[in-house]
Amino acid sequence: MDASEAFDGVWERMRRAKTHREAAAREWATWLTDHEPYGPWLHIDDDGNGTLSIRQFYPPPAAIAIELGEWLYNLRAALDYTAYAIAIFNAKCDPPPNEAKIQFPIYESDRLFVQNHDRIKPLAEKHRLWMKDMQPYANGREPTHTPIYWVNHLSRLDRHRQLQIVGAHVTESDPIVDFNGEGAILFEDVDPFVFIETGGDGEGEAVVARFKVIPASARDHVQANAQTAIEPDILEMARKRTQVPWLYLPLSERLFFMEATVDANIGLFENDCFGWTRAKYFKKPDDTDADSESVGG
Repeated sequence: MDASEAFDGVWERMRRAKTHREAAAREWATWLTDHEPYGPWLHIDDDGNGTLSIRQFYPPPAAIAIELGEWLYNLRAALDYTAYAIAIFNAKCDPPPNEAKIQFPIYESDRLFVQNHDRIKPLAEKHRLWMKDMQPYANGREPTHTPIYWVNHLSRLDRHRQLQIVGAHVTESDPIVDFNGEGAILFEDVDPFVFIETGGDGEGEAVVARFKVIPASARDHVQANAQTAIEPDILEMARKRTQVPWLYLPLSERLFFMEATVDANIGLFENDCFGWTRAKYFKKPDDTDADSESVGG
């Protein structure tokens, strides 16, 4: 097998990744339509303190987590296939030297990258430097702020257990709480981005509005409309949202961003080997010796 054929395997992995990402989206849409798993819940106590929540009544189907796990596996495999294809190109033989150890490195510190340098030893120095520039920690970045970190981190977790809880992220919330009669409703601040964490029974709840009814006796006349948009999410990402701004994007956009980043990074290497690439999101640099920052990590 020559290097061009080896890259064929890379792009087959990328095609499969896209298929699994789209399948996960279909599973989510079907679940919402067929089961209506979410609904509003209004509660006001005797003192007039109230909450409006979104409740989840059933656990999401395991197929969503499985499809996302397969998506991650294929993205990670595409990167490893890329390292192997580059090694074949550099060595002009298959198998290349040190074939059993070859792997696309993704580490959170320079110390770990150096410790595992043998995994890319058969590659040309230029390609090794590009891979170093693609590391999550490169150029002083916080690793969790990079798409390549999440590809590696989530795929590693998925290898040991089903992908971290796929629950629901309330992406838009503009609740209305009102009543007919004299009095007032005083609202408290509530995080507009909330994640519905579920228990073992698959049920969960997220508060989208807190308020005080004055007088409390008017509580029986209160009406509410949650007016929310709900999307799937991954607990690992939801918990890091306040630290990483792009994690506020809808999950569908985050997954696409991660996939496009892998596509572009692969394109950098394929273009360098052959002068062309099948990557959709790679922008060919004017200087063929430009580093990987032209595509990012």
